[in-house]
Amino acid sequence: MRCLIITNASKTIDEENNGNTLMLEYYKGSFRIVSILVNELKIFSNVKTFIFSDKFGLVEGDDKLKEIKQKEQTKKELELEKILSYISNSDTVVILLTSKYFKKIIKKNWKQITSRAKNNSTWCLGASPSNLRSLSFENLKSKGVELIIYKRKGVAPLGKESKRQLIDTLKKK
Repeated sequence: MRCLIITNASKTIDEENNGNTLMLEYYKGSFRIVSILVNELKIFSNVKTFIFSDKFGLVEGDDKLKEIKQKEQTKKELELEKILSYISNSDTVVILLTSKYFKKIIKKNWKQITSRAKNNSTWCLGASPSNLRSLSFENLKSKGVELIIYKRKGVAPLGKESKRQLIDTLKKK
């Protein structure tokens, strides 16, 4: 089973990293919730994590910090293509973004993103209530997608109940 997580960086970082630090470990603070989720989901599936960062652009969770610093930032038009290619092959898609990134990437490209959804997949969305209200879920429902929605309040990218529901759903697959 394949799982894709799309999230954004935290402002809190590992100040004592040695360059070999993975991006999943580099970000701290509220990002820790995402890191823990990735480790829990690895029990059930092959997890790919994309992290949007103001400093580095789109990076992967398994990228090392020193490699990111040497790479050119991913071009904006390639970011979406990279995400779309993974969505179409993912049994589970988890999108946990702040309003800034949700509007810029997800909301702006929602039809294109949902058209790539795999039939009978599971999607978990963590976003502000206003961003979630602005989306139509008909395309996902017509593909038999199981939706888990977390109406984000404050800094927590995913609530405990939504996380439990996601893990329970994956255990059944």
